[in-house]
Amino acid sequence: MWNYFFLLFFFVFYAFMSYKWGSFLIPNFVVGFILLLFLTYFYYKYSDRGLILISMFNLFLYALLFLSSIFIYFDRENEKRTYYIFPILISILLMIVQKQIMNYDEAFWGIYIPVTGAFFPLYFLKYYIKYMKEEV
Repeated sequence: MWNYFFLLFFFVFYAFMSYKWGSFLIPNFVVGFILLLFLTYFYYKYSDRGLILISMFNLFLYALLFLSSIFIYFDRENEKRTYYIFPILISILLMIVQKQIMNYDEAFWGIYIPVTGAFFPLYFLKYYIKYMKEEV
């Protein structure tokens, strides 16, 4: 139980320090990676049915999603505000391709939810801080 508390404390502290320093590219990838491993392990904690293989596949999907969101990190002029559509479309495309290639019955809870849960909260936080916070 204490390990979850320390993990949550680490994420909050890490996000706060990243916000203070103004650097979100590498910290978002690292926090998302740790969160992805945690969510994958949380679903498969009572079985070892291909945990390493699924973790590697989740990391690959997470890296593809992160590459699709790289535009928001290098937008210096803050002009393009529709960057959120790229990761959403890539996520849907990856789900369709993965469903066509693999016949994995637990793909929703074992692959889609951990990847989406690790990527989109951090991405929308970055999107909010970069574009929406300036308007308010």
